[in-house]
Amino acid sequence: MVRILSILAFLLLLVWITLDMKKQVLRDRPLKIWFRTQWDAARTLWGSRRAMKPGNALGVLRGFFYLLTLALFFILAITGFVPVVLFGGHLTGVLLLVHATAAPLFALSLTLVSLLWAHRQRFSEGNWDTVRVLTDRKPVDPDRSQEVVGKVCFWLILFSSLPLILSIILGLFPLFGTEGQETLVLLHGFSALLFTVTAIIHTYTLTTHSQRRLFYHGEHPK
Repeated sequence: MVRILSILAFLLLLVWITLDMKKQVLRDRPLKIWFRTQWDAARTLWGSRRAMKPGNALGVLRGFFYLLTLALFFILAITGFVPVVLFGGHLTGVLLLVHATAAPLFALSLTLVSLLWAHRQRFSEGNWDTVRVLTDRKPVDPDRSQEVVGKVCFWLILFSSLPLILSIILGLFPLFGTEGQETLVLLHGFSALLFTVTAIIHTYTLTTHSQRRLFYHGEHPK
């Protein structure tokens, strides 16, 4: 069940990103230039950690821990979904070792991201106005709608991380029988799928659409 849903979810996600890239990104520049821009932005953000000053330290930390969490997320997503989606098997061997090593680091990094970003990602009155306009099916400025999408994804990431992490922690203790362990594994798989899809949408939105790129590109507005 998890494998089938994962394949469908990733295919739909790939189609959506491809169509959006053609409409929003590749219309003005080739794909190679877009990848180079993202790579240069990541390198700039990584290098900015050495130049923290009292006035911009918080902004640098936000971007740095977001980038670190993103890297750990992709490690976990690749090691967790590749054996399940491509081979229909289970996480074992070297992939399991890498996955188990990155998981606690990811949990810690995600906690720091939630603390550093939560205040900035709160919903404002303008966001709720945008939601009301969208529900009325009226045209909305793209930056406003993308801001709402980014904030919704951010909170979904945090909420889905709770069952994702707790299902594994609880499975380490002899509190559940065989059926309970199987339920925890399924819960971990479904929450991991929700987390992964939401995180990819959030990352794509943040790095691609104008107003959501600020911290990722090392810019720290006041």
